[in-house]
Amino acid sequence: MAKTVVLGMSGGIDSSMAAYILTKDRYRVFGVTFLLHDQQDQKKLQQLEDFAKKIGVKHEVIDLREEFKKRVIEYVVNSYFKGETPNPCAVCNKSVKFRYLIEELNKIGANFVATGHYVRLMKRESEILLQMGRDRAKSQEYFLARVEKEQLEKALFPLGDWKKRNIRKYAQALGFDFFGEESQEMCFIPEGVKYYEYILQNYPGDYSGKIRDLDGKIVGKHDCYFKFTIGQRQGLGVSGKHPYYVIKIDAENRDIIVGDKKDTKKDEFYVRDVYWYKEMPFDTMKFLVKIRYNHPGEMAVVKQLVGNRCLVKFEKPQRAITPGQLAVFYMGEFVIGSGWIE
Repeated sequence: MAKTVVLGMSGGIDSSMAAYILTKDRYRVFGVTFLLHDQQDQKKLQQLEDFAKKIGVKHEVIDLREEFKKRVIEYVVNSYFKGETPNPCAVCNKSVKFRYLIEELNKIGANFVATGHYVRLMKRESEILLQMGRDRAKSQEYFLARVEKEQLEKALFPLGDWKKRNIRKYAQALGFDFFGEESQEMCFIPEGVKYYEYILQNYPGDYSGKIRDLDGKIVGKHDCYFKFTIGQRQGLGVSGKHPYYVIKIDAENRDIIVGDKKDTKKDEFYVRDVYWYKEMPFDTMKFLVKIRYNHPGEMAVVKQLVGNRCLVKFEKPQRAITPGQLAVFYMGEFVIGSGWIE
């Protein structure tokens, strides 16, 4: 008897092609689309429904707008208010998408859950590790590094061994041509609206403050402290002997601290809420550490501390280590753990 898979379908090319590939691999596919916010394209949802019928996939839309607002939107806004730069995709994957895919799996008695992420899983005895996708340029293990082992036990990633360009060619060859480009912005923010404009519209207030150098000297003013991020150079509106870069965001006083380019580099930082996929035999170990999605990674010594925290010390200083972003620890292609940068 064919195994049943609950597949998260966004309407993009990746999850849609994952559905097609799973059907060709003789799985019974039950597609679910989560309605997460009011910005979701109704035309795209109808195209997705038509596509599911075309390939013989059952499909359902589940309204999770209240849950998404509570778990993701409010997290994003609060992170910016604290002077941090949030990572909504990592939070959403764990707290919304995988949580409710598994809930649907249990409800209908399915065997697996699946998504269209470019990532692989290594399952061996009691061990489950995320592995980089075959397409290194599109691999998405970084965004899944908060999904817990128990959530991955029944997961399938049908695109893990595919190159993105080959998926696109495959879709075109099959005549599946309605897919647009995937959005790179926060999905719940209207097109053409910057994130800080969205926050200002929905949470009006006085967020202005001063721009200070590392000695505390006032070098300028700003109208909104959370429109800046660590390492930013453009848009400061101040000048000196050398270009200024954002070094720190002092949310409590609404001050932006600026310095020279060299001041954007650090070799150590702390992470909180660390999650390990594999039990560490020693308190101090060396890993490749990525501090954002497009960071190539750098070797670092990671020391476990009390309170589920770690101290990370890079072999070479890295630019713009940003509070609120996710630090992911690797051994080769495998994700060993992750934590939020303080």
